Amino acid sequence: MPIYSFWWDNGEEGFLMEIDADPKTVKKLLHQYRKEDENYDDLGWLDFLNKKGIKAEIVDPIEIYF
Repeated sequence: MPIYSFWWDNGEEGFLMEIDADPKTVKKLLHQYRKEDENYDDLGWLDFLNKKGIKAEIVDPIEIYF
């Protein structure tokens, strides 16, 4: 599954989500979700996708100094 990066505040805040859908579908659904929930957030987005039958999960990366 592709991993998508969602951000706001000029990229200073955001999250990663693994979604079993192509980018065109994700963009279409995100637009629909924003219209339906004016207080949209990451957990609501995850719930929205799951209710649509799309497998998705928030990815919490483990950061290690390289």
